[in-house]
Amino acid sequence: MSSIASSDSVGPTSSPAVSARGDNLQIQEDILHRSADMHWPEGLDPTAAEMFVHNEVLIQAPPEQIWQRLIEATAWPGWYSNARDVALNEPAQVLGECVTFEWTTYGFRIASAVAEFVPYSRLGWFGTGEDLRAYHTWLLVDLGERTHIVMEELQLGGGAKRLAETNPGQMHRGHDLWNISLKFLCET
Repeated sequence: MSSIASSDSVGPTSSPAVSARGDNLQIQEDILHRSADMHWPEGLDPTAAEMFVHNEVLIQAPPEQIWQRLIEATAWPGWYSNARDVALNEPAQVLGECVTFEWTTYGFRIASAVAEFVPYSRLGWFGTGEDLRAYHTWLLVDLGERTHIVMEELQLGGGAKRLAETNPGQMHRGHDLWNISLKFLCET
């Protein structure tokens, strides 16, 4: 996997993929705020994706507590309303290195495979659905009794392009909800 270096700052018109989005201000803003610390698999570039989202939240809980909630994917529907029918292909029923799972999100049935698994720090997976390929990644930054969460996702394909054209802020709002739900769950 390769890292995006901090020197890779991209302005709203410096990339053909970004400038072609025209009025998709949320996507442009998310590109501008993307984390230089994310690991993107070879060949995946947020600035070349049809859809990209960046979300952050500060949670008053240690990374270990948050991590446990993230890897218990079958429990997501109980606290994140945009996750349904999560089924792991793993006897332990928790996400782990190379674990595959299927779920429904944003109305798409997605087949996912964990590609990055660094306990208490990094979790990333590929997802494929109807006319859609995605990579979703989480970064947990330990601040003692607090954790800074960064969540980013890029999407490719006709399904992503249609979403970017018809409702470019939907993914950002949905991921904000995921972060806020995680925060509420871990802080209560």
